[in-house]
Amino acid sequence: MSEKTVVFITGVSSGIGLETASLFHQKGFRVIGSSRHPEKLPPLPFPVFSLDITSEESICTCVHRIKSEFGQLDVLICNAGIMGPVAAGEELTPEVLWKVFQTNFFGTINMIRCVTPLMRTQKGGRIIVLSSIAGKIGAPPFFSAYAASKHALEGYVETIAKELAPFQIHVTLVEPGYFHTAIDQSIQTPPNPISEYQTRRHFTLALQQYAIEHGRHPQQVAYAILNTLQKPYPPLRVVVGLDAKFLDTGRRYLPDKLFQFFLSQMFSWKKETKNPVTPIRKFLLNSKIADRSWHILSIGFLTFGLVQLVKHIYKKDT
Repeated sequence: MSEKTVVFITGVSSGIGLETASLFHQKGFRVIGSSRHPEKLPPLPFPVFSLDITSEESICTCVHRIKSEFGQLDVLICNAGIMGPVAAGEELTPEVLWKVFQTNFFGTINMIRCVTPLMRTQKGGRIIVLSSIAGKIGAPPFFSAYAASKHALEGYVETIAKELAPFQIHVTLVEPGYFHTAIDQSIQTPPNPISEYQTRRHFTLALQQYAIEHGRHPQQVAYAILNTLQKPYPPLRVVVGLDAKFLDTGRRYLPDKLFQFFLSQMFSWKKETKNPVTPIRKFLLNSKIADRSWHILSIGFLTFGLVQLVKHIYKKDT
């Protein structure tokens, strides 16, 4: 990738999109951002085009404008997305589900569809799709719509990656854990909530908001994307965040029953539970506490290993 590389990033109004656009601009790339209402954003050092990700017409117009003004598009980063409703499965109407899929799934599909012909003509390109670790292991209770949209995205991207590879178009899924962004502002209650779920709904929502509030800085995702794009042969999936890596490893190596039990305990609710953020949940969901603890453990294991090595060498010499 050179400084002439044109990078288009959807959803740059805040969070991961803004951090990624800012980082790429600092590195000298020609960055274009998009937002539904760019006129409401503060002045940014890169152009921000108007884009409604739920409108195919708006997407194609935006891509045509990029081609007209920049002459090329080397990197597409599909970042725009919403969390959707905090709703039980039986509360999800087709209309509610469609709203989530329209943004998270179909919006991304249409964006890729409009960009692919341009990249094929250029004989190459990179596509980064922001998924979630929830697209692999599922989401907490009451966020099945979000999880379903990300699972669908994972299946779609994994398949088209094989289709586009012969054209030197590389596609990568980025799967973050909890990061401190404004995505929780898109969480809504279902139109007709069922009272039997209400207490557990508030319990899970409190945990979800705590995890996002105390999540890692989104710049970590921006650097992960940059590192991925600098590789000549990028991986299909990139997991970002200690929590996401921990869950991804658990899913791969633990027996399914044990892994599902762990997840259920993370969000289990009991009547006597007044504060959902227990010490163990704080350890797992508060990124500062979790990262600091992991670093301390790593240093401890390293020190222990070095001590054992010195003992072994000393015994051998004597």
